[in-house]
Amino acid sequence: MKNQNDFQNLYQIIKQKKGLLKFPKEFIDDKNSKEILKDLQTHVFEKSIETSFNKVSLNDYYVFFAKIFALLRIFISDGKFSYYYYEEFGNNYELFYSEIEDYSILSSIEEAIEEGIINLVSNLNEVRSFENIYYEREKTYITPIPVFLYGKKIGIIVGISKNLLKQNENISHLFFCLVNYIAPLLYSSQLNYQLQKKQQSLSLLIDVTEDLSYVKPIEDNIKGVIRSLSQSINCNISALILMDSNSQLYFKFTSKGLYPLILQRKWKIGADLFSESISKNLSFIINNMHKNRIYVKTFKIVSDQIRSFLVYPLQAVNFKGCFFAGRLKDEKQFSHEEYDLVMTMIKNLGIFLNNIYLFNELKVSYELTTSALASAIEAKDPYTKGHSQRVMRYSLLIGKKLGLNEESLKTIKLAGLLHDVGKIGIPEAIITKKGPLNEKEYKIMKKHPYIGYLIVKDIDYLKSGIPFVLYHHEKLDGSGYPYGLKEDKIPLFARIAAVADYFDALTSDRPYRKGLSFNDAMLEIKKNSEKQFDKEVVDAFIEGLKT
Repeated sequence: MKNQNDFQNLYQIIKQKKGLLKFPKEFIDDKNSKEILKDLQTHVFEKSIETSFNKVSLNDYYVFFAKIFALLRIFISDGKFSYYYYEEFGNNYELFYSEIEDYSILSSIEEAIEEGIINLVSNLNEVRSFENIYYEREKTYITPIPVFLYGKKIGIIVGISKNLLKQNENISHLFFCLVNYIAPLLYSSQLNYQLQKKQQSLSLLIDVTEDLSYVKPIEDNIKGVIRSLSQSINCNISALILMDSNSQLYFKFTSKGLYPLILQRKWKIGADLFSESISKNLSFIINNMHKNRIYVKTFKIVSDQIRSFLVYPLQAVNFKGCFFAGRLKDEKQFSHEEYDLVMTMIKNLGIFLNNIYLFNELKVSYELTTSALASAIEAKDPYTKGHSQRVMRYSLLIGKKLGLNEESLKTIKLAGLLHDVGKIGIPEAIITKKGPLNEKEYKIMKKHPYIGYLIVKDIDYLKSGIPFVLYHHEKLDGSGYPYGLKEDKIPLFARIAAVADYFDALTSDRPYRKGLSFNDAMLEIKKNSEKQFDKEVVDAFIEGLKT
């Protein structure tokens, strides 16, 4: 063994070189000296690694991986590196970060991964390089470096170089020291990245879900989801593929990037990837379609310039199709995070479309029920047949001229049909009387708005139309019923109903009189404008009738 001064001198050299030096032969020949120096060397190297990562944020991927790759170049001097994290669920590797800008080189690595060669080499108990047979421009070597944490595979670092990894016994143990040190850092970075992706996906899901509306046309809702989804996965080749009643498939909501790559715009369901997804309710993520012999007919529909395919089925009532996203040969592959996002969004779109269908079915049911009630009212008096329908049409005419929104017009449509529903509770003898009503009979007749209110007040879809039913006989001067409301105390719906109802009453035949002509009825309405009726409503009605 050498003396203490010799060790101290060598230790200072080790510190200066950060542990990276070739030991003098006289020290290597002495086994005890060699072990002591190796421990010193490892200690100094670990300290230099710690210093290198001091104050480096795991969120700053560029700086973080630049540090890792710089340290790896101690062992592979001309190496360029990429890190792939291990996806246990799919038993494959997903690219996490790369300093390689040439996509053809990245593509050669991914081919080696797909062929299983990288996995085979990385499962050996040593790190070794092999010739990159997938890259033909020049001779390069691939060096896969498996990364384990507590015995569990978490990823793989892949180096590309023109030179082989040189095995130097003086520093080879430092290589594994480095890999073991960075393993927990890489795993933390992976978890942080995945958490950010989940947060982004959740944020997108919330935004898109909030944007879905039962009021908007269905196509606008679908288009919004497809556009947001394509943007979120940063894919300019996308579309929704739908199947019509003749089992013909066609593209819908096609992105600009896909248009020039479409070979057939409509085709019969067959053996292509899209047909398989729709007919069998299957999803696909195929990152090298050129090696897939099963769905080769897909390239009769879209160009073979598209290399990666992500397809997810859309199943809903009245909708059968699939979402398609594609990437070209020089673009990155689809990841499982992107697949999960597509799955979540398309499933939610399917649920929404089913809800729309149920909503529309319910709406039709409501409208049929409303029409049935209106018919029941008019069945008591053949002279009022069609009155509810006409009042509804006149009221809609006024509402549109006043610029009311779609929701208000829907309320007018239902409430217009049921404005006289309270007449169900009025004796038939009064309703069908062939002459004018006496005071007592008129007093009973004036109860019908309130009876109507009692009928509709607990029906949720009719609650917004209560003013139409309860106040449609109120007049601006307070001479109306049932409450004698005046001017702006009368709700707008009721002011609209009053004009529509009065006009139809004037123009309808009764057993005791002939109905007025349209012109005479309009003159009568005008005469009572600002006295009994809202002038703005009257003007809107007259303008509507003219046009």
